[in-house]
Amino acid sequence: MASQGPEEVLQSGTAVCAGYAELFKKLATYAGLESKVVSGHGKGYGFSPGEPYNRNHAWNAIKMDWGWHLIDCCWGSGFIDGSPNPRYNKRLAPEHFISSPNVFGRRHFPEDSSWQCREDGRTIGWEEYMTPDQEEPEPLRYLSFGEDFGFSEKAVQPPVNNIDIFAGRRTVFSVGLPCEHMSLKEEWVLFLVIGEFSDNNWVLMGSDGRGRYRVEVELPDQRGLKVGLYRATTWKGSDAKGLSAREWQAEDLVVGEV
Repeated sequence: MASQGPEEVLQSGTAVCAGYAELFKKLATYAGLESKVVSGHGKGYGFSPGEPYNRNHAWNAIKMDWGWHLIDCCWGSGFIDGSPNPRYNKRLAPEHFISSPNVFGRRHFPEDSSWQCREDGRTIGWEEYMTPDQEEPEPLRYLSFGEDFGFSEKAVQPPVNNIDIFAGRRTVFSVGLPCEHMSLKEEWVLFLVIGEFSDNNWVLMGSDGRGRYRVEVELPDQRGLKVGLYRATTWKGSDAKGLSAREWQAEDLVVGEV
C-alpha cells in the first residue's frame, strides 16, 4: 500500500481509512479547525461478531464549539461489497458525519478510550462494544415527501430512525433540496410534530428561502416517542401552496402529514 500522507493521497486519488483521516486533518488545519486522527477497531467490511480486538480502522475527531465531534470520512464516502470479489461503491453516507458520539461508537472503538467522547460520560469496554445492542441503528425510512417536494434523502437530518436523547441536548431536524442552487416549485409551511398529533405539539420549521427547512428542539426523555414531519395543506379555506411562515396562523390551518 502506498503512503497514506495527505499529499500522496491527493496525487494518487486512492486511499484507505488512514489516508482519508490524514487528508481531512490536513484540510481542517488549513480551514483553521483543530482535528485529530483516531485509530482503533471498526465494524466494517469483513467484520465478524466475537472477533478479538485489532486496530483496523482510523477516523477523525474535530473540535467544535460544544466539544469534540467524531466523523468517518472513509465510510462516509462509500462502502465495499461483493465478496468474494469485493468492489467499492461510491455513496455519500451523511450518518458518518453527523451521528452523535454514542451512535458513532456502535461501530467505532478507539484504542484510546478518551476519544469515545460519549454524551453520557461513560467509557464502554470491548465486551460491551461487541454486544448486539451496539449495532448500527436502523436507517431512516423515507416517505413520499421526497418525490412530492423534491427534497433529497441525503439532506435529511437526523438520518436514522432511532435517536439518542440526553437531558439538555438539543436535536436538529432538517430537510432540503439536493443542491442549494435549486429552488422549490412552491414554498411550504412545514412543522415538526413531537409525539401523537395534537393542537399543542407543533414546532414550526424555519426556512432559508432556498429550499432548506430546519428546527432545533430539545426532545423529551421518552423512549419510543414518534417524531413526524407535517405540512400545512389548507389556509383560510384555500390551498396552502405558496404560504410563507410569516403568513402562518395556527387557528386557520389544517395540517397534513408529509
